[in-house]
Amino acid sequence: MIDLRINPLREVREKIGLSQRDMALLLGVSSPTYCQAEKGYYRDVSHFEEKLKELGVLNPEDDLAGAYEQWREEMVEDLRETVLERIK
Repeated sequence: MIDLRINPLREVREKIGLSQRDMALLLGVSSPTYCQAEKGYYRDVSHFEEKLKELGVLNPEDDLAGAYEQWREEMVEDLRETVLERIK
């Protein structure tokens, strides 16, 4: 079961013990780009998933992109509920 309180991308990074900067270097992106992904600004992280599988960090059957999408949708729903509560 996925813990939707933690971004799955962040969970992978922490599991392998890297800083955000080092994870960005590993993935071949800038630190701000990676940080934005970890904050949920991206809709799709399949390109990160592919790279992590190529490097052997993820198993072929791992679905990081799907977990990230689910996490992001949950965060959006929580935000929606918060906004609706505030405007009532």
